[in-house]
Amino acid sequence: MKNVMLLLALLVAYTTTGQTSSFDGQSSLQYKFGMIWTQIGDKYGLLAKDGTELIPTEYESLEYKFGWIWTEKDGKFGLMTKRGSELIPTEYESLEYKFGWIWTEKDGKFGLMTKKGVELIPTEYESLDYKFGMIWTVKDGKQGLMNKRGREIASNKYTFGE
Repeated sequence: MKNVMLLLALLVAYTTTGQTSSFDGQSSLQYKFGMIWTQIGDKYGLLAKDGTELIPTEYESLEYKFGWIWTEKDGKFGLMTKRGSELIPTEYESLEYKFGWIWTEKDGKFGLMTKKGVELIPTEYESLDYKFGMIWTVKDGKQGLMNKRGREIASNKYTFGE
């Protein structure tokens, strides 16, 4: 709580300028994208304009892109809203936004989630690819197909070249 109060006090001096404030080279505040970005040592978080903690200052990195906050903690990645609501837990080896979905990787397997963090295709495939309006899957060394909604078109029973 003392850290939040100290950060809030610094915020008062710098919210209108958008500048970064530092003390002892260990902590800072920065106002951007309508949020207050916090740093304490090598950890990052977010505050609302009223000082409410949106995301605790415990992440190795936070990045704002595509309207979400991309999180990294302990080498794993996740996704949150600007208000701090978790869409995708910070437990994936990688997350990527392409073709309107969030592509996930966990334990060397791949899956897809919607923009709202709803699992479309479980993270259990050796590979996923999107082409010709379909999602091409590989599971247990066999090919399959799914539609854009994650419904199976062809089960994973086809060998390559068939």
